[in-house]
Amino acid sequence: MAGKLGTLLIAIILTLQILPKLVQCQNPATIPNNLQNTTEPTEYSSTFSTDLTEPVTPTTVILEESSCLKYFNYSQNSSACLVPIAKSFEEAHKICKSNDMKLLQIHSDKEKKTVFNVAREFFGSGGGTVLWIDGKWMYDKEEYRMFETNVTFYSSKKIGSPQKKFHGQDHYCLTIMSYFKDQYEISPIRCFNECYFFCQT
Repeated sequence: MAGKLGTLLIAIILTLQILPKLVQCQNPATIPNNLQNTTEPTEYSSTFSTDLTEPVTPTTVILEESSCLKYFNYSQNSSACLVPIAKSFEEAHKICKSNDMKLLQIHSDKEKKTVFNVAREFFGSGGGTVLWIDGKWMYDKEEYRMFETNVTFYSSKKIGSPQKKFHGQDHYCLTIMSYFKDQYEISPIRCFNECYFFCQT
């Protein structure tokens, strides 16, 4: 009997701790109207457990204009940030420079791997983030092998080639496509036809 009472007491305490957070998440006043979590994914939704036993709800990522969004420790002595760009390469360079960083240059498989690591950190681990780099859909086969068939199908039949607004010898426009799980099915939620630049130290 004492054991059951103890278990009940712990459950009540945990409920009281979690309930305010749930109420805050569900309160429309705490989330801008265009970024509320609904059954329809918003433009900046991320994703994403690969566990197919339960449906999941996309979480919202709020993008800040004209600034680095988040820093990532992708090596022992380097960090990076994601920059949403809607105007020009020069603006991206200026933003990176103002943060004492430089534009990430993608020339090798190692650098592409770095970009994947950064994107996965930002948009959610275990998800199906796919990058459009230099005219091709790119994804980490080790992390995203379960999405291989879907990526091929959706990129060629459903979505097509995203616009590459900025492209130069030393920088790439990255279009990020994310996946989420809905009733055990992997479905594309949004192809971001906007340019993202990565800054690095």
